[in-house]
Amino acid sequence: MGSVHHHPIRIPGFQLGTILNHHIFGNGRIDIVVTTADVYTNSPCLKYTEEIWAWYNRVNYDGVMWTARIAGKIFKNNLLITASVSSILVNIPQTQVAYNASNAAVVHLTKILVIEWTEFARMDCISSGFMMTKSNQLRIPVLTQQPKELFDKWLGMISGGQICDPVELTGVSPVRYPGLKMSHTNISF
Repeated sequence: MGSVHHHPIRIPGFQLGTILNHHIFGNGRIDIVVTTADVYTNSPCLKYTEEIWAWYNRVNYDGVMWTARIAGKIFKNNLLITASVSSILVNIPQTQVAYNASNAAVVHLTKILVIEWTEFARMDCISSGFMMTKSNQLRIPVLTQQPKELFDKWLGMISGGQICDPVELTGVSPVRYPGLKMSHTNISF
């Protein structure tokens, strides 16, 4: 078994194919591509403009679709898509229609691609609930930076009142196991 290298990068979609090809030819292979739909705002639908709606969908939905397409064309292996539990339920009290709708589209896209790519790729979509992730700049848990009333409301609605730590996702996706010949369409928790 080789070593694991984690390379989180943010790049324009039109450059992704070039970067993946460069990495494959320079390093020999890519074992998995992970893409996520995770840009949101707490804004009522009636305040959206066409530009705001389009931007959230370009980032969350289009970004996942074009990353999946390029990954499927180039390396035909494992793809892990992360969406949100917001794809299957309506969050309260915040309003985030573009986030929820684009994540629902991402989950459905995964279901379609699992069937379409069954001969050459394994893929999963993980739709987690509240996660104690850290912002890239400050390394402070993002959820704790929300208004206290909102954070307390979320805690009150979560079973056991506990927020998931990202390390708890380790091992959730069967994509990680080379001998397992199966794909899931959505793992929600």
